[in-house]
Amino acid sequence: EILIDAIAGLINSLIGWIAKLFFWLANLLIVTALNLNNDLALGKESIVNAGHKIVLGIANMGFIVALAVIAFATMLRWEGFNYKRALPRVIIAALLINFGFFIVTHWLISPVNQITEAFHASSNFDSANSFAFFNDAGFGKVAGENIGGVSGVVGTVAKSIASILFTALFSFLGFLTLMAFAAMLFVRYIALSILIILLPIAWLTWIFPNLKIPGGHPWTVWWENFTRWLLFAPFAMFFFYLAVGLANKGFIPPDNANFGEYLGGVILI
Repeated sequence: EILIDAIAGLINSLIGWIAKLFFWLANLLIVTALNLNNDLALGKESIVNAGHKIVLGIANMGFIVALAVIAFATMLRWEGFNYKRALPRVIIAALLINFGFFIVTHWLISPVNQITEAFHASSNFDSANSFAFFNDAGFGKVAGENIGGVSGVVGTVAKSIASILFTALFSFLGFLTLMAFAAMLFVRYIALSILIILLPIAWLTWIFPNLKIPGGHPWTVWWENFTRWLLFAPFAMFFFYLAVGLANKGFIPPDNANFGEYLGGVILI
């Protein structure tokens, strides 16, 4: 029995070291994704800048077409066309379209990213001490100690297997959760990059309130998607901060607690 316990302990330690390695990888990906989002807010992404300038040039030509349409519609007195409403939109859009990149990146994305970074820094998440309950809180020990009805070699084997399975399972789930979070931050970076590039076209379509595409007006669709991805990071990082904080501050019951109480604490986190 002592030998079996020693082997189980060795395997659990090995799983713990592997888990820490994977948590370090997940942490690296999260930090990389956050840095990419910060570079986007500071206007350091050359591809996004170049794409925005190209689309901006196309949109400026579109304003010329829009003015021509307004002129012909006024001369021909098209029914349902109100030039008094369209012309102010053209003037406002023409002014804002050339400052849109600065407004979106410096006034919207940058402050939101700073809030996100504040939550991330406060979580003290790193490979050495964060989510330590997967390795050090005694998950496998609790799982093994709460198996009753068996004794001797069979009981020891059952408890050892339960210990190894639970240690591996929750280490894997923790890593999977962190990787999913990192992936969504990368998706946010890509989505915001595309939306910034398409911003001039969105402003151009704002001139024509009756313009429709699948999903609604182009400007409305752009703004809804931009808002969704802009606010994803701070809200997600806030709950990430809570989860790490609860784990590091001993929210999980000690390893001599009932397994149901112990499992409930981890599931809540």
